[in-house]
Amino acid sequence: MPMFRAVAHDDITSSTVKIVCAGRDETVVGIHAVGSDVDEILQGFALAMKVGITKADLEETFTIHPTSAEEFLSFN
Repeated sequence: MPMFRAVAHDDITSSTVKIVCAGRDETVVGIHAVGSDVDEILQGFALAMKVGITKADLEETFTIHPTSAEEFLSFN
């Protein structure tokens, strides 16, 4: 569930996110998302992919809290 919904007392909407990487440097070649406000989030990721962002770059990035965008960076 998106972190901004975790403490809400209304209906909680779940999100599903996936980052697709390729190559030795794990260049991000695809991002998939279903959930609240992902339409606005994906445009920023499209720009990042256009300039060749890698998984390591994402791991060093801060997200806006609380938003659904945090779900993209809560991986290991």
